[in-house]
Amino acid sequence: MKKAEEILKGKQFEPLNNDKFHREQEEKLNKYIFSLFKQGVIDNKLRYQLQSTCSSLSVFYGLPKAHKTGYPIRPIISTIGSYQYELSKFLAKAIRNARPQAKSYIKDCFEVV
Repeated sequence: MKKAEEILKGKQFEPLNNDKFHREQEEKLNKYIFSLFKQGVIDNKLRYQLQSTCSSLSVFYGLPKAHKTGYPIRPIISTIGSYQYELSKFLAKAIRNARPQAKSYIKDCFEVV
């Protein structure tokens, strides 16, 4: 617990005292997505897929590195359910599909055998 608190005291993190910032960011993103729809850049189905409603804050947790002395933690920030989650998922898929796959690409360990 102390290790997680040390990480959260870093300059890159700041405490949120209320939900106002989160709701403002969600609203900004939704307005931008709506503007893309109005311009004809995205269709209505994609607009509703990317639009965020009743989202939650990202969650911080840590996984211990059991193989190292002192058990340092690996910081993880889960964005599942956050206002930018669906957009991030959509962009990751678009980027993955847009770049060519390397000839040396191995999907999983079964392809090695």
